[in-house]
Amino acid sequence: MSVVKTWMVLFLSALLWMPLAQAKEDPTPKQKPTAFQVDGYKGAKFGMSEKALLATLKKEFPEAYKDLVTVEHKHNQQKVFSLRLENLIEGAGPAVVTYFMGYRSKLLVHVNVTWGDLVIPDSQAKFDDLKVAADLLTNYFQGYRFKPDSLVVGKMQSKQDILFFKGRDDKNRELRLQLSVRGVESGQKDKAGKPVVEPRSFLQLSYIADPENPDIYRIQPGAF
Repeated sequence: MSVVKTWMVLFLSALLWMPLAQAKEDPTPKQKPTAFQVDGYKGAKFGMSEKALLATLKKEFPEAYKDLVTVEHKHNQQKVFSLRLENLIEGAGPAVVTYFMGYRSKLLVHVNVTWGDLVIPDSQAKFDDLKVAADLLTNYFQGYRFKPDSLVVGKMQSKQDILFFKGRDDKNRELRLQLSVRGVESGQKDKAGKPVVEPRSFLQLSYIADPENPDIYRIQPGAF
């Protein structure tokens, strides 16, 4: 089976088994779901300075903090901090949590939590494992209240990407959960001498302070 066909089988299978909203009527009254606040990830809150963020990460993840990585995002011109966390979700393997500081504000504006062997080479989690994690996270977030007109659940973005969940809070901050697969050369060749391409997957959970106007470098209107 070709890599493209493999992707399609995986993705169609994922769509068929995605969790559906409960249609049954519950005769007992339910409390209104709590509004989810997309204000950052764990103790790292949007608007934190670099100093405050690093102090929080050191306190919250003392072991992982020892291997904290700092880079400059060349395209967006943002300072980025990353650390690796183990066993956030059972079976999903390690995750890399990435914190983006705003280009202008120099404050925390975006956090990604990413699992999968495309991003973490030594991860043993494959597509099916990440699909289970995506289901669990989707069920979790569906237990909270988001702006109704912002909700998206189980949308095929492309042949390689499924948007499992998207929602915005009352301040228009966005949470996104996307499962993706890409073809990567394995380093081996087939009988015809062509590179063997294998599917690699990643699951990304994003917390975004301002999805409409991200604090990144842009060429200003009229500059050219």
